[in-house]
Amino acid sequence: MYYINYFFIYSFLGYLYECFLGLIKDDKVGSGILYGPVTPVYGVGALFILIVSKFIFDFFKLSILIESIIIAIIMAIILKVSIIEWIILVLLIGAVLAAETINTTIKNFVDMYTKEYDEKAKIVKDTAAGTVLILAITSAIIGLIIFIPKIIYLLESL
Repeated sequence: MYYINYFFIYSFLGYLYECFLGLIKDDKVGSGILYGPVTPVYGVGALFILIVSKFIFDFFKLSILIESIIIAIIMAIILKVSIIEWIILVLLIGAVLAAETINTTIKNFVDMYTKEYDEKAKIVKDTAAGTVLILAITSAIIGLIIFIPKIIYLLESL
């Protein structure tokens, strides 16, 4: 049921995407394959990506952090970012990985010396996790600043 829902959702989103492009280019709206608000090729593509990524990430036991890094690198390659933008992306990736490592170290250190529940230990662990969250959100915003203009340019050139 999970995959059927995603098939229909992405088929509909694909239809909306084609309508949007049709409006921009003053072109025909819809793919012409089916009548109605559905374009199955987008649903099939989304299912393929979901199934392959689930297999890859389950097989290699990758976390969301590593998945995000892989997606950012693939987008940077596809969108042909400049050398300065590559440097910024690599620094942000390194900073988030370092912060996550420090967070894990603090968490393990606190767990090692705290046998039962302690409110001060909870505050220390939450603060370390909050630091990683702030850095991750900041990195995502900077990534959007880098990628969105390139995506808009790519869509305008279609």
